[in-house]
Amino acid sequence: MTVYDDYEMTVNKAFHGMNIQWAQREHPNELFELVKALFKDALAFINKDHPWTTARRGNLEVKEMIQYGLTWTIEDFVLFFQMMRKGQLAKHYDKPDSEWVNKCLVAYANLKEDYREDFQKKVKWKAENQQQEDMYQLQKMLGDDIPFMTDAETIEWAKQHRPRTMAEFLGGKSHLSATERAWLSQRDKERRDAKGA
Repeated sequence: MTVYDDYEMTVNKAFHGMNIQWAQREHPNELFELVKALFKDALAFINKDHPWTTARRGNLEVKEMIQYGLTWTIEDFVLFFQMMRKGQLAKHYDKPDSEWVNKCLVAYANLKEDYREDFQKKVKWKAENQQQEDMYQLQKMLGDDIPFMTDAETIEWAKQHRPRTMAEFLGGKSHLSATERAWLSQRDKERRDAKGA
């Protein structure tokens, strides 16, 4: 039984985990001991001769791994060691060494970068869809009053022709524009119809 067997971790779950920089700033010793324990566990699982036979060499390798993974999360390290021990990142050919660890670090960083790019595309797509939904709601609210314009022009037009807030009304502007009168008239009519129904 290892620390990995308790749960299923994926790159996308690890991406949203606990920030390693926060952990290094607030709990540097605990972070170091955690990564060291994960590294020892991975080496014990592989069960081959390796160059980390002294505590000094092992500690140095762990520090280098933490420095390499400054944009990672704690969960990234857990998943990294899980994949490393299974040989999913790079093959050790029965001789694990620092070069093999570096290849594994680079391979995992590439996996993480692929997920980051996909995540950013999804965020951008969601923002664009939200903008289209906002435009649809604006055009639905304004109906045929809105002329054919680009999105930026439409947004600017809507800002200029929107109904005033109470703060704006009380701020000294004492007259209503034609658009505001029409909008208020329409809103009053809808309220009267709703009360009568």
